Amino acid sequence: MVVATNATLPAPINAQPGKSVSTIRLHGNVCLAHYSAMATKHGNRVYIQVLLEPYRGELFLLEAEKQNLKPSALLRQLAYEYVAENVDEEAYCDAIVKDKQKWQEAVDARLLGRAQSRAAVIESSNEAI
Repeated sequence: MVVATNATLPAPINAQPGKSVSTIRLHGNVCLAHYSAMATKHGNRVYIQVLLEPYRGELFLLEAEKQNLKPSALLRQLAYEYVAENVDEEAYCDAIVKDKQKWQEAVDARLLGRAQSRAAVIESSNEAI
């Protein structure tokens, strides 16, 4: 069970197959969310939602601002530091290499898509002439 203090979150919902949230309901100014899985995929990345208690959450937001970082960037940095310190060094280095390869594949695919799009525009403009 995950507890949040953002009372603007949606009213209760039912999970759909393949979704990680099974129920969300408001309880006063606290949102209770029950998850059937801890993380989901978002493109090539793992998507993890973190809900913090109000006062500690505010301290975290102030710390992120003090470091001139978005809260998600600070949390990502802290998570990577934690993993680096707590898992096997070889496994961590292997994960870094794989992450960089996956990132390069995504960049290459984007560049290829742009090149194909430009070629199609040029071809269609040539046909219009």
